[in-house]
Amino acid sequence: MPRARKKKRVEDPMILRVAELRMDGLKPIPQEEPPVPELLQVPPAEVEMARETVIAWLYGVESWSRGAIDLDSMLDLCKEESSQLWLGVVDGKAVGALVTEIRTYPLARVICIWCLGGDVRAMLKAHGALDEFARREGATRIQVECPKWGEKIIHQGELGRDMKPVRAILERDLYTEIG
Repeated sequence: MPRARKKKRVEDPMILRVAELRMDGLKPIPQEEPPVPELLQVPPAEVEMARETVIAWLYGVESWSRGAIDLDSMLDLCKEESSQLWLGVVDGKAVGALVTEIRTYPLARVICIWCLGGDVRAMLKAHGALDEFARREGATRIQVECPKWGEKIIHQGELGRDMKPVRAILERDLYTEIG
């Protein structure tokens, strides 16, 4: 019958620290809230210069839109002033980007955030400049249209000031396969 191996004593300081924490009752480590970025609207003439900054955050627009729009088309809309590109900046460094659109309905005007990337939680807390822009444009509300971002925000419990889920977007493709 083979002899049972004797377990080696672990000397790794990290493992010893974890064991020590377990003995103390695993107290959560307080996490510092990230700073709220300053939200700056990129002038249409400078959108192309911001491309390299925002590309990593907004490149997924084609997949979530299911091919309805791509990054180039989105930036073109911002250059044409049909949409607006915003950067979230902390200490002179961009931490995220979002794209808005002014939508006019018969009884209301709405600012719709339809593309968002980077530090999403921080970006949604940076609502001061966006609120001012919305009021200046005569908007009565701000919406976040993107279902995946909405899910993330809801699951984090971070709906922002007075933000709540109000509808779901359903979609049916109308294409037919050629065969």
